[in-house]
Amino acid sequence: MPRRIPDETKEKIIRLYDNGSGLSPAEIAKQTDISYSSVYGLTRAKQRVNPETGQPFESRSQYQEYTTKQRVNRPENQGLSELITRRLKELGKNQSWLAEEIGVTHQAVSLYAKGRTTPTDDLLQRLYSSLDVPYETLDDLLKDLY
Repeated sequence: MPRRIPDETKEKIIRLYDNGSGLSPAEIAKQTDISYSSVYGLTRAKQRVNPETGQPFESRSQYQEYTTKQRVNRPENQGLSELITRRLKELGKNQSWLAEEIGVTHQAVSLYAKGRTTPTDDLLQRLYSSLDVPYETLDDLLKDLY
């Protein structure tokens, strides 16, 4: 279980970052013996602004949730997600089979099927080949879907 960062340490991290000393989150993490991701969340992640609200993100996890939602809503991610789900059902196969066919982990295929990420071009070629579809790029898929 992650340890809770004391308020005094949080204040020190923010002071080290904000005082213009030029320290990076990695350097601050070393000085304070706090993980890089925690320091990043208290410093740089808070500088990012939510374009929908105009307000800074309150945490790194809030920023990550926002970016994940944005990716899932991209037409290419939705199209690929629909294609994978439909073709696996038509072929009577599952995500584990597809993962083995294209040489990635089951978790990677799960992310593609949920629309959270898209594979690299070479993986995309193997995916299309394994699913026996005539596409070569995501653009080809989108033209067919929309």
